[in-house]
Amino acid sequence: MSFIVLGTDTDAGKTTFAALWLAAHPEYAYWKPLETGESDTDKVRRLVPGATVFEPIARFHEPIAPPLAA
Repeated sequence: MSFIVLGTDTDAGKTTFAALWLAAHPEYAYWKPLETGESDTDKVRRLVPGATVFEPIARFHEPIAPPLAA
């Protein structure tokens, strides 16, 4: 089974939920395909060291909507 965590805004709790889920269910993995601003991938790695975390396809420094950041 797999699922996707979606949210329409920043600071909605998506990364927190994902970290809590991974801590409770280590058989799942984390992947955020596109990141803008501070890295959620790095944050999940710090919070859940044993989790499988994949690198994003692209990262953009500017913390704005991905189409604008690109």
